[in-house]
Amino acid sequence: MLRASVLARTQNGNDAVRKLNIEVLHHGGQPAAYGSVTGRLRRAWINILTAVTRNDDLAVLEECERAEAAASMSTVLRMAKDETRRLTGTSRHFCLVMSVVIGV
Repeated sequence: MLRASVLARTQNGNDAVRKLNIEVLHHGGQPAAYGSVTGRLRRAWINILTAVTRNDDLAVLEECERAEAAASMSTVLRMAKDETRRLTGTSRHFCLVMSVVIGV
């Protein structure tokens, strides 16, 4: 059940990429030929985890959730960092220190 759900989500993602590439071409751009290095490393890590845990769906799902939460937090912190540029004084200093501590 979980595997079928993940495979369906993967197919939905692939369809979205195809549609986005068509739009990019339609507007005169050049779609990316490949994903990011981080994405390839993430997929390799999931493949290793799957092999080591003998296809333990729960372990793979937990890792995917952890990675998704980390990516979401990174996005939020980057947005906050952009907003920090408008701040001054103590507020700005606090935000900059937190971004260094968290590693964004």
